[in-house]
Amino acid sequence: MFERKKKVSNREASVLDTMIDAIVTINAQGRIAFFNRAAENLWGYSRDEVLKKNVSMLMPDDIAAKHNDYLKAYSKTREAHIIGTGRSVQVGYPL
Repeated sequence: MFERKKKVSNREASVLDTMIDAIVTINAQGRIAFFNRAAENLWGYSRDEVLKKNVSMLMPDDIAAKHNDYLKAYSKTREAHIIGTGRSVQVGYPL
């Protein structure tokens, strides 16, 4: 059974990796867990450069400064204000 789940997970990762939209997923601590090829192209970082780093590295400073507080508030209250919603990031943010 475990093998089957692993194959589905690999297939899903493959589909996400080939999408034309940038997809970034994070864990509960805000660390990047998945970064597809389109995200590499958009931000100019390789997957290896960002995996396990805080997602705030991809945000403008004013948003990044508040992001960890959003995550902490969600973990305490389970009230999603930002988490679980899509977000548009301004393209052209200087790296």
